[in-house]
Amino acid sequence: MASTGVAAFNIAGETLHSALKLNVNFSAGVGKKSLMEMQEQWKDVRYIFIDEFSMLGQRLLRKVDARLRELFPEHSKQSFGGRSVILIGDVFQLPPVLDTQLYVYNPNQKKHDILKSEGYKLYMEFKKVVHLTEQVRQANDTEFAQLLDKLREGKADEACWNSLMNNCRVYAPDLLPEGFQSGCTFLYHTNEDVRNRNYMLLGKMVSELNPVRQINAICKGDEAKLCGKKKEHKKSDTNLEKRLYLCIGARVMLTRNLSVRNGLVNGSVGTVRGICYAPGRQSPKDWPDCIWVEFDNYSGPAMGAIVQDNRAIRVVPILSVTNEKFKGGAQLSRQQFPLRLAWASTIHKSQGLTIPKAYVAFSKGGARKAIPAGLFYTAVSRVRAFADLRVSSCDYNNFVSLFSAQKVQTQLHEQKRLLRMCSSANSDSR
Repeated sequence: MASTGVAAFNIAGETLHSALKLNVNFSAGVGKKSLMEMQEQWKDVRYIFIDEFSMLGQRLLRKVDARLRELFPEHSKQSFGGRSVILIGDVFQLPPVLDTQLYVYNPNQKKHDILKSEGYKLYMEFKKVVHLTEQVRQANDTEFAQLLDKLREGKADEACWNSLMNNCRVYAPDLLPEGFQSGCTFLYHTNEDVRNRNYMLLGKMVSELNPVRQINAICKGDEAKLCGKKKEHKKSDTNLEKRLYLCIGARVMLTRNLSVRNGLVNGSVGTVRGICYAPGRQSPKDWPDCIWVEFDNYSGPAMGAIVQDNRAIRVVPILSVTNEKFKGGAQLSRQQFPLRLAWASTIHKSQGLTIPKAYVAFSKGGARKAIPAGLFYTAVSRVRAFADLRVSSCDYNNFVSLFSAQKVQTQLHEQKRLLRMCSSANSDSR
């Protein structure tokens, strides 16, 4: 299992929320019938693997524990229902969203958030550590792998900066070589930077025969009253775009887990191959019936095919969905297609991916301020070699300061603790 759809697909598993029927708001309730069905499904499970554990927070770990105790009532007094839980990942990767890293201790946490306090205690119960040392993704570029090791451990120096700038520097994304731009993913820290780059690249594809289609979300309830006003709710409230702009050939990302097993997960990337309308409706502003998308990593059965350039393209029909949420006493309801433009993406969305080619912005919001060290490390480590990476120009002093030991002190402390446990386990086994 894993905390995100992309990570779950990479290991042919399921998300924690799907497998354990956990709500995103950490609600632990499940009906008696559903619980009995889950108990039957899980009765033979002895070992549970959770990948990308850096994104697993204290509150979520406690919820996993609570659900497993329910699934194995005969062992409800034991942590995780008596199952063996194996966490896999790298503490230097991205932290959890809206939760606290497993190893961060807050002495005042118990009275503020009992779930986090109990989650921290659960994590401290893990005593056996195995350290994997073989580098797989960057195995064919030793110099690049060594650079990444220095960045993650806060040991950046002038040699690191020179190596990165000499091999990968480009002064603006528009100056990328034409051959590199094809298939390149642009990684940014902020949604605003992502949106600006996507709209710019969308504009380059538009023609009289291939117009941009504007798909306005259908808002209901209290959100409908706010549409067009300053207090209109953002996409993050329902995870659906207020206005979705598409054209044939646009790169898009799925924003909902539809089929983890077949690779249709939140974060899956593909290309729009068709926009289907009901008879008599074809205006760029009309509401489509579905969006036909060719996903890069779809592995499921054929759902349809479109012939383009004398070849049959396997496509998946994406239908609109409705998300509802209560916030501040308001009922938010939005119907939209679970897609967003994806030539550019936030670094958070790249966690767990191997990207063929990437451009990484060192600063954010068009300013000189550097992005956090953990984000930059995650972004540049998505590719396999120097040849697959381009980064924006950055000042030497900013670079060395960003990747100083102080910036990753918490992660370094936890890494050392885990390595001590690993050494102790090896000594005991001799």
